[in-house]
Amino acid sequence: MAIAGVLTRIRAHLERSDAVDDIDRQLLGLLRDDARTSVATLARKLRVARGTVQNRLARLESDGTIVGYTVRLRPQEEAQTDSCAHVW
Repeated sequence: MAIAGVLTRIRAHLERSDAVDDIDRQLLGLLRDDARTSVATLARKLRVARGTVQNRLARLESDGTIVGYTVRLRPQEEAQTDSCAHVW
């Protein structure tokens, strides 16, 4: 799924007020900035336990809010390679 599709699903999920709280919104924002951020770093930035981050990630993945993690290449790098990577 393209980045735009993932962002659309995240926005739709965030619009359901009962679906997420402020920590979920902050977590999703941090992941948008860098999806490779470690659980420990996310926990430190959110000021919550690592287990809290792991549980929230698992819930957001299972309910379809987070549908995958993608590698984005710079345009000049993409032109030089014929491959695309999707990590699910």
